Amino acid sequence: MGGARAGPGERFPRAFTAGSQWAFWVTVGISAGGLIATVALIPPEQLQHVEESAAVAWTATRKEAFGAAAASSSRPGRGWSALMSDKTPEDHWRRTLMKARRKVAVAGATGRVGRHVVDVLKTGGHDVVAMSRSSGVDVITGEGLAEALAGVECVIDVATGSSPEQEAATEFFATAARNLHEAGERAGVQRMVVVSIIGCDRFTAGYGAAKVAHERAMLSGPIPVRVLRAAQFHEFVAQLVEWGMQGKVSYVPKMRTQLVAARTVAQALADLATGPESAPPPGSSGTPILEIAGPREESLVDMAKLLAARRGEPVRIEGVSDPADPDRDLYETGALLPGPDATLAGPTFEEWLDAGEHEP
Repeated sequence: MGGARAGPGERFPRAFTAGSQWAFWVTVGISAGGLIATVALIPPEQLQHVEESAAVAWTATRKEAFGAAAASSSRPGRGWSALMSDKTPEDHWRRTLMKARRKVAVAGATGRVGRHVVDVLKTGGHDVVAMSRSSGVDVITGEGLAEALAGVECVIDVATGSSPEQEAATEFFATAARNLHEAGERAGVQRMVVVSIIGCDRFTAGYGAAKVAHERAMLSGPIPVRVLRAAQFHEFVAQLVEWGMQGKVSYVPKMRTQLVAARTVAQALADLATGPESAPPPGSSGTPILEIAGPREESLVDMAKLLAARRGEPVRIEGVSDPADPDRDLYETGALLPGPDATLAGPTFEEWLDAGEHEP
């Protein structure tokens, strides 16, 4: 089994074969309560893949799915069981490692979330079909879609259009949903996972309203779908600072939010796509919509100031409200904050900056 030591509270996997039909996968360690050992049976043909993935999975799930602070803690956030039913990062690692290898297609694979989803899935040992226009797959025209979905079990949809305007965005999402369902059904896709926005159902106009239309289009199709609503991404702050620039001043919307790392959302999407839990049947009443957010509430304006300071940019940040926006109160009253059953995960915005992820 090997002779590496485990420190107090640490666990590390070891494997040995049992005849020609099965292999035992043993996790052993020492805790305050004594020796800990768990045993699982796996087909021997999967053993090499499991062993090669062990060290990578151990590190990745602690840092990426749980964040720097949570990686050293066994205390889950609110609503933890909604996405990750495990009690500790080690439990999540063990569950991830023992998942069957799956073939997953990612729509929008080169985008802000998509590139992380692709990386997380590959790290987990899954076969990934990275779908984007640059790879010859277009979810709007349908070009290359049938070929890309051949043999795919699940589709993760994180694709976005080029325009944030409600009408254009709604048209993009409706067309993409229709094409993914039609091509997916013909290809035998079993389920789909789509990312959305926390609080989008409260919007009366704009991009938020377009995302509600997107959810409805996905949920009304023939393939079972799970929806994951996420808080605003850490990466969103820099984008708003850039959009609001006028001379040496950037006008940033006043917003109460619970910023989350795109990488953390990607991990949750990958878990939904590859986990044993199946999506509810199409058209099911009361289909739960899951939420994921960062570990704490933050002011978008304050985070923009922190970003500018870390970058050393000579820009002054001013918080503003748009009187022409019918939904402006939603930003300022906390309507976009996660609900009580949301999963809270990943690094805070400041921890994310400390990791150097803000570099342009």
